[in-house]
Amino acid sequence: MKSKSKWATGILALTLAAPIFAQSRGDYRDDARRDDRGYASRSYENREAFLRGRVERIDYRSGTVWVRDFQRGETVRATASRHELRGVRRGDRIQLVGRWDRGVFEVRDIR
Repeated sequence: MKSKSKWATGILALTLAAPIFAQSRGDYRDDARRDDRGYASRSYENREAFLRGRVERIDYRSGTVWVRDFQRGETVRATASRHELRGVRRGDRIQLVGRWDRGVFEVRDIR
């Protein structure tokens, strides 16, 4: 009977200590996330990203704009609200502020 109570106490202690141990060493799954360009970032969700380029194509209905990135020379798909795309035309040079999500740039502001 004593061995069972020691075993139960040990399991309880490990169960209670596991979250504390995980916080102290940093959980490797959430510790560093990588954006689409491969850079590690701890606060990826809160970080603003900038995309500067020329508008290649625009779809007002879906709120999608394709921008030729000046830095990489690639065409990048960006999503924005239709309201934000109101003054944007093909060929415009624009700067988008937002964040990367699974290869698509989510626009928060257009400058």
